[in-house]
Amino acid sequence: PEDYFRFSPQGLKELFINPLNSFRNRIKIMYYDWEKGNKGVSLLGKKNESA
Repeated sequence: PEDYFRFSPQGLKELFINPLNSFRNRIKIMYYDWEKGNKGVSLLGKKNESA
């Protein structure tokens, strides 16, 4: 389970939007996917203007 969050795009996104994350309302996820060659994950977020 731990590797799911570290090594998958969806898992990384879930860490940011998890209800237990107090910063979840401060960021809007713009993009998440595998990096080139599927050797890592990437996530691009934008700070919410209301945060």
